[in-house]
Amino acid sequence: MAPVCSAVAADPGALAGATPGFHRIDWPALGATLDLAILEVEAALDAWQGKADAWFLDGFAPARNPEMWREPVLAQVAAHCAPGARLATYTVAGAVRSGLAAQGFAVARQPGFGRKRARLEAHWPGDRIEPAMPRVAIVGAGIAGAALARAFAALGVPATVFSAGPMASGNPAALISPRLIAGDGPEAQLCAQAFRRSVDLIAATAPQAILARGLVRLERTPKDSARFDRIARDHVLGRTRLRACRPPPRRHSWANRWRWAALLSHRP
Repeated sequence: MAPVCSAVAADPGALAGATPGFHRIDWPALGATLDLAILEVEAALDAWQGKADAWFLDGFAPARNPEMWREPVLAQVAAHCAPGARLATYTVAGAVRSGLAAQGFAVARQPGFGRKRARLEAHWPGDRIEPAMPRVAIVGAGIAGAALARAFAALGVPATVFSAGPMASGNPAALISPRLIAGDGPEAQLCAQAFRRSVDLIAATAPQAILARGLVRLERTPKDSARFDRIARDHVLGRTRLRACRPPPRRHSWANRWRWAALLSHRP
């Protein structure tokens, strides 16, 4: 675990202040990518589309944290297992053993570690299949095409890009601004996650391309005041990234037309 601990210590900001939702954190030194879900376990598993080769269930004892070990949660774990997946947990509670077995796992009690006398291991049926390397062609090298090529390269998948036009749609510069939606619904989470991911990727791969940070949004309709207040209070980007600003002094000629509800939409 020493390399993992070193990677986290080298970039503590990657995990600090994370808001509810999904977060992707890259650790190039480890050749690893962490997808972190800050959600209730059932909601996180329901939203996740992947298949796991290995599980470690670390949800405290069923007596202390029964929500973690409910049948719907274990059913979601089973549904997201790749063939031959392995599972481990420190708890040996009978409800956990029977719950995993009911989902189709082969469960075995094994010697524990340290002060734990026993632990559980479980195996999902099937043999692990190594997927074949896909062949990828990307038509167009605009912003979307270039982003796809970068993403495939990060996964170790070679991609051939076909383009007769300029890279990145020929734009010399761009404004990356999140779509601010009140609440924490699916659309608000998607927009917030896409914005955070874009900013983190640019900062990590091309920091010299960032010309400035920060954005001010002004009210344009009578409904904007209440909407901006809700966004600043409840948005999934978090209060460290958004704040409502006070109106400017009345001496400014444009103050009679606009009431400031400024939103700071980037991490300091």
